[in-house]
Amino acid sequence: ATGPTGATGSSVTVATFSGYVDAIAANSTVYVFAGPTVSVTLAVTSKVVGVASAPLALGAGGPTTFYSGMCYQLSAGGTITNFVGGAYSINVATAQRQSFTASAGVTLAPGTYLIGMGIRNVGAIALSMNDYVNGYIMIIPQ
Repeated sequence: ATGPTGATGSSVTVATFSGYVDAIAANSTVYVFAGPTVSVTLAVTSKVVGVASAPLALGAGGPTTFYSGMCYQLSAGGTITNFVGGAYSINVATAQRQSFTASAGVTLAPGTYLIGMGIRNVGAIALSMNDYVNGYIMIIPQ
């Protein structure tokens, strides 16, 4: 089967990111990136689709709750924003490491962005027994 034809002259770009996820503080009111991100510069409005997975756990105690999702931030700084706004995933972490996944798409205006897996740890215990995040994004000019 053949998929749909893209816009004339458009091409899909793929970028990957991976690396260790440092401890993620408890009681957070904002998203932080879980490990490394990828920096992309969009010359035109583009659809960005991403997926990532990271093993996360508490040092001890628990369980604790956190939100996750694919996120972006203008590279000049500012808020880390979930691709899907309030439709984030709600997860529960324990002292036993388990893999959590995020996937979503968003349309972004031209600019330079950092993109990666975002975590907002709303629970009372830090996520401190983490491993490596692995993910990729696809950029589709609109």
